Amino acid sequence: MKIDYSGEIYSLRPGESLEFGRSAQLAIDDNPYLHRRMGRFEFRNDLWMLHNIGRSLYLSVLDLHGQSQAVIAPGRQIAFTFTPALVRFRAGRTTYELIVEGLQYLSVVEDGSEYTIDTFRFSDFPLTPTQRSLVVALAEQTLREPAAGVQIPTSAEVAQRLGWTITQFNRKLDNVCAKLTKVGIANLHGGPGALASNRRRSLVEFAIQSGLVDGSDLELLDRLDSQS
Repeated sequence: MKIDYSGEIYSLRPGESLEFGRSAQLAIDDNPYLHRRMGRFEFRNDLWMLHNIGRSLYLSVLDLHGQSQAVIAPGRQIAFTFTPALVRFRAGRTTYELIVEGLQYLSVVEDGSEYTIDTFRFSDFPLTPTQRSLVVALAEQTLREPAAGVQIPTSAEVAQRLGWTITQFNRKLDNVCAKLTKVGIANLHGGPGALASNRRRSLVEFAIQSGLVDGSDLELLDRLDSQS
């Protein structure tokens, strides 16, 4: 397997591994928002694996031929059975990409179980119209001004934007976060040590990185403006 980071090439043989992050074998950047150890490539059970060993950031893996995409939450891993692939992750305002070559579909492994998601894209993830409007409204500032980094509006601002009460907003946010948590997306629960603002930030970062929402979804809010 060969990993290419901005022209810096790492070649791995079975039995070898490579960690990447802020202070890893493959030192990505001194970006303080990037985990010291973000991910690890390793050969196990006759397969090349990519393990997300970070605490909160997500890894996206894109099949450069088929355009299938998987999102790896912290603590989860995939088995590569295709290349070339693009590994993408965002830390703060910066997005990083690794190109993986050398091997066609992928599997996700967690707690010893395995299931295939080779054709699943989060852009196809089922959200109700109101749920999608909520996610787009939370991500609106970031989608409109991507160069400014992730910007998180308050709950009151989003509720007002959509014409909801705070109670309605919180209930719908709970539903969206619960739906995504069921498919393995982490850091979407409020409570002790997990402030609501962090939950909103995690949701926005995940939604944009995974393709759950993109700039084309802003039409939902533009349509809302035209009706007011």
